[in-house]
Amino acid sequence: MLRAVGGASKWLARVLTPGGWFAVAGSCAGITLALTLGWAGAGAVGFACAIALATAVAFVVGRREYGIDLGVFRVRVTVGDSATGAVVVTNVGAHTALPGRVELPMGQTLAVIDVPMLRPGAEHIEHLALPTAQRAVIPIGPAREVKADPLRLLRIEGSWERVETLYVHPRTVAVPTGEAGLIRDLEGSATAAITDADMSFHALREYATGDAIRHVHWKATAHTGTLMVRQFEETRRARMGVLLSLRRADFADEEEFELAVCLAASVAVAARRQGRDVSAVVPTPIPEFEDAVRPSLRTLKSTTAGTLLDELSSVRGVERAARLTQITELVNRDVRGISVAVMIAGSRVPLPELRTAALKFPRDVGVLALIANRDAPPAIRVLPDLTIATVPVLEDLRGMLVRGAKS
Repeated sequence: MLRAVGGASKWLARVLTPGGWFAVAGSCAGITLALTLGWAGAGAVGFACAIALATAVAFVVGRREYGIDLGVFRVRVTVGDSATGAVVVTNVGAHTALPGRVELPMGQTLAVIDVPMLRPGAEHIEHLALPTAQRAVIPIGPAREVKADPLRLLRIEGSWERVETLYVHPRTVAVPTGEAGLIRDLEGSATAAITDADMSFHALREYATGDAIRHVHWKATAHTGTLMVRQFEETRRARMGVLLSLRRADFADEEEFELAVCLAASVAVAARRQGRDVSAVVPTPIPEFEDAVRPSLRTLKSTTAGTLLDELSSVRGVERAARLTQITELVNRDVRGISVAVMIAGSRVPLPELRTAALKFPRDVGVLALIANRDAPPAIRVLPDLTIATVPVLEDLRGMLVRGAKS
């Protein structure tokens, strides 16, 4: 008997809502006052609360056997695009299921699905419009069945494990990064570095200890009487470095930061789709009250253009992170083979900081700074060590890069 009472108490403690606890307190206090002090009014309130609790138990202890299937029709969309999903609730039991409710978390929002009475084997399909107004990575699910009484005194939840992920990508525009355009112009001529093993033949020199026999030029050796080997011009595969600042202090507002993310996405994705190697990096947040932490970078996955957009969907502005000069210093130290670097920041970054950041790169690396500034006219400024493009609207980017190469 005591074990049953204890089990019932634990069950009530788990399923009682704040309103349910109020009803329990009212029932106990009212009945106690009626029995000890003879207060009839208090007794009436106590018995009313007890009846409400008993009725609530009758509503939630009924058995529903739901099967819930969750589907998202498009898991990758661009900001502002429509995205829909569906929740299919099926009565998998042998008896008719009373009306119920299913809740589906969608990021910061919650979809509530009212399920009607279902006969055995019947299903209810609910179509949902998914939130795509802002760039984000949104978990959809897990769905949970909610059993509650009309007065919301008791609440029982049953959860399903399946979760879908919706990637809301930043907007992008097609930009020239290959045969034409400012970025191609910044790359300049091929490297003149000489190496002992590559594809492009350059010249001959005398053999030195350690040279590979396969590089010996036998005709020249026979003609000169001295062992001669081939030298080659070093082949450098075009690699673009995309550096995105995340410091909130570098941007005038959140819309300017979103424009910067779109600029980074447009340039990096265009380069990746044209077969270039891309190293897209962002600073890692610096924990508050930890001034001794050394700034560091996170390299975004860029196996494909879609993978890169997935990564950019989740970047957020932070209060404390490496400055642009620190980012370029870390990139120059850790990322090899960059032929052109694109720095993306906001209107609050001063010109001296941009130039100092550009000087961190070797002289043979072309440096372009894309400045998101929604309050300034589009402009391109060419300096000896840096080209700066001020972009107020994403759609201006393509034309500016084309005109910049011709100026």
